[in-house]
Amino acid sequence: MERSSEDLPFTSLPRFSDRALESMSILVLDDNESQILVIETMLRKGGYKNIHVLTDSRDALKVIAETTPDLLLLDLNMPYQDGIETIRLIKKQIPGIARFPVAVLSVEAQPEKKVEALELGA
Repeated sequence: MERSSEDLPFTSLPRFSDRALESMSILVLDDNESQILVIETMLRKGGYKNIHVLTDSRDALKVIAETTPDLLLLDLNMPYQDGIETIRLIKKQIPGIARFPVAVLSVEAQPEKKVEALELGA
């Protein structure tokens, strides 16, 4: 029996209105510009319009405080300050952001790094 896209479980997920997509703010933090281009393109194709891009994790706290994004897409392996340290600093230094959603997008091979990110709330 052939299956169509309507049979797939993700089609039953709630859809955001165009207005909701336009108002959602997403911060992409990755030091790899080609990765950023891929992520940003996917988000824009998905209808997201309010996308901020950051390549230096040392600027993360300032940008998050200024833009108050709804979601942070974060790479774990970055120079200067890795993703784990970035999550720790966000949770510690920005009041009221304890439940700030962070999604880790990384090719990190060390399972303990992934577990540590999850333990920090990613």
